[in-house]
Amino acid sequence: MTRWLQDRVFPNPEDLQIYEPRDVIFAWVMLLFSVFLVVWGLKEAFAPTRVVECRRQGLALKIAGPFRPAAVIGWGDVEGVSAGEAVDEGAKVPLLIVEVRNRGTLPDHPWGARWVGARTLGVPAEDWSRTPHLVAELIVDHAAEAARWEATAEAGLMGAAVEEE
Repeated sequence: MTRWLQDRVFPNPEDLQIYEPRDVIFAWVMLLFSVFLVVWGLKEAFAPTRVVECRRQGLALKIAGPFRPAAVIGWGDVEGVSAGEAVDEGAKVPLLIVEVRNRGTLPDHPWGARWVGARTLGVPAEDWSRTPHLVAELIVDHAAEAARWEATAEAGLMGAAVEEE
């Protein structure tokens, strides 16, 4: 790689400047970092990271930091979900507002979100393909479905216990 670059920059052999080992090392580091950025960009283009995900056990938010698992807030700890706005450097930024009963294991300084109240988390949604209002509605629907599933499972277990007696 450096020989090709050297031939392009110094076409005349008498103008040749000597590359030092640090120049070669720097070039290889920059090449490897560039390849990493391209691969990461392609991964995010074709399989983007899910910032908000509804799971059976609760609401998963990608707020713990890069390369870390999502923080899961149990459905019993989610008091409310709504859309809101925050002013950041004079511009209005749409937010998904998540109100929690207990901060529990949630980070004090969330990555890609901020605490807008003592138990209220704001997740910026300016780059989302869906509006925070629609996302909040989908989360509420999923929470209701999870509550129904849990109630059905408990009723099934109670029915099984009654039949055993």
